[in-house]
Amino acid sequence: MKIIGAALQEPTTVTCEVDAFPPPDTFEWTLNNSAGSIKVDPDRFTVEAKEGKSLLTYTPVSDVDYGTLSCRATNLAGQQVAPCVYTLLPATRPDPPTNCTVYNLTDDSLDLICLP
Repeated sequence: MKIIGAALQEPTTVTCEVDAFPPPDTFEWTLNNSAGSIKVDPDRFTVEAKEGKSLLTYTPVSDVDYGTLSCRATNLAGQQVAPCVYTLLPATRPDPPTNCTVYNLTDDSLDLICLP
């Protein structure tokens, strides 16, 4: 399982790579969140299938767009048994630094020490 941070209204690319023979010909993405488990709606997401890999461009627009993404590949031999799983968490900007002291000041640089 991989953890991915995504900000609201910001596109995030999730890569699902599968080593299979023959290579996968289709991929299925599912989002499991507080509203349940739903297949990825192609109108809201872009999925680009490449040989052995699927790239999902995902843009969360509300809090319910976070959760667990699963990717499952299918080839002539059948469907992948255990999906690739990604946990999608809200990404936020960090708080600005506080309680900072400048030291080592020169004409073209400075060093800062910030304490909690």
